[in-house]
Amino acid sequence: MKTSTRILLCLLGFIIGAIVTYLVVVIGTIFVWELMDVHDQDGGGAMALGLVIGPAIALMGGCVGAIVLPAWLGKRMANRPPPTPTEAIADRGKLIVAGIALVGGFAGTKFVDFGIWLASPISFDNYWKAWAVSWLPSLGFVAGALVCGLLAHRVIRNAGG
Repeated sequence: MKTSTRILLCLLGFIIGAIVTYLVVVIGTIFVWELMDVHDQDGGGAMALGLVIGPAIALMGGCVGAIVLPAWLGKRMANRPPPTPTEAIADRGKLIVAGIALVGGFAGTKFVDFGIWLASPISFDNYWKAWAVSWLPSLGFVAGALVCGLLAHRVIRNAGG
């Protein structure tokens, strides 16, 4: 495996490991607090969990991911036969679709941000409305990535690539 590929896999493994570890620790702890009827009156426990404990353990999980992912994928890639020219072209097409999907996701996020800016005088009279609006940029990213990725895939497939 090339050094650049190994470095990218290490970065990807670190990011995935850190995000998964952070979510497991924070959501798991909040779930346990709900089960045990723990009340965080001043929010200090939640702040420590989200800003100190979660990131510290996510750093450890990211380091584990940076080691495990390249080793696991390196072993799988070593057992693969070399790609044929047709497979190499298909792999380039997949990379192009992924790039266009990321650009579409960014555009979807900015579109939602613009919509929120237009509707900024919304009053948040309850928690659920604020929670729903806070998820809109993420949903815009997913929708934009799906739409642009599917369109790019269709265009590349129709072009014969």
